[in-house]
Amino acid sequence: GRAREVLGAIVEREPEHAGALAELGRSFLGEDLDRALALYERAARHETWNGSLVAAQGLILAQSGRFEDARERTWEALRRDPEDGATWAIYARILAELGLDDDAREATAVVARTKRAR
Repeated sequence: GRAREVLGAIVEREPEHAGALAELGRSFLGEDLDRALALYERAARHETWNGSLVAAQGLILAQSGRFEDARERTWEALRRDPEDGATWAIYARILAELGLDDDAREATAVVARTKRAR
């Protein structure tokens, strides 16, 4: 729709605009996960400090059934932002999906600690 046109125009003018790239990626989540993933990857290259852009990639990979890749990408997000409880929650779900129940429980415990620390 119109929002996608506006975001596309911003990215065309400013190819390194991470916010526009991420929002454009979000607009493709319901229909084209590969395109959404590629846009989030581009955004993360321009905001290397932004763990949430990498966490979003982990979620997309998990939605695509690529749980091992999702685990690696989400771990990368946690290296960028180790205090992000939402990313720890994503990581715990991915670990559980992979059958790594002990690791999933540990990650879930970190989620609880990050909530208490606020």
